[in-house]
Amino acid sequence: AQTAASAAQSAADTAKRTLDIQSRPYVFAEDIAGGFIGDPKAMAPEGHGMWTFSINLRFFNRGQTPAIIERYAVGIIHTESLSDTPEYGGIHVVPCNSVLAKDNFMPAIPLQTSWSIPRIATDYSAMAMGRKSIYIIGYVTYSDIFNMQRRRGFCHRFVYVGEPVKFVTDGGSTYNYDQEEKYPS
Repeated sequence: AQTAASAAQSAADTAKRTLDIQSRPYVFAEDIAGGFIGDPKAMAPEGHGMWTFSINLRFFNRGQTPAIIERYAVGIIHTESLSDTPEYGGIHVVPCNSVLAKDNFMPAIPLQTSWSIPRIATDYSAMAMGRKSIYIIGYVTYSDIFNMQRRRGFCHRFVYVGEPVKFVTDGGSTYNYDQEEKYPS
């Protein structure tokens, strides 16, 4: 009797987990567009001023049920290499509390950062030679109809190889993760 009860409980647990996996929302940072405003080659010789990097990012729900977006954090970093663990301390966290239906995008989130012209002239050369990159990093925290709170991290590297510019996923599972933060009570 104990074995039968244990087997039944195991089957019920498996069915519940399968339902959760198949029915939950899956929110991703997608549809990233943007780049530099102006031409760095033309601007660098001036030796002064600022050069702006601008993006728009949207979250998309690829799951089967709505997601309640509780907050997100998005930042632009410019570095030679990513750190071993995501450093979110310098990026802005935005409370949201909006519903994102399945197969839908959230409105675009605009971000901008600027560099001084002398610095970007050096950094632009380093980017062209692959020694430095611009990354869009962050996370989105959302909950679902099962009262589970999830946090999905993301990292996209800016690839400047002509037109159109693009962003590619980078940072491996350290930056691109999906974790449950809170269990149902």
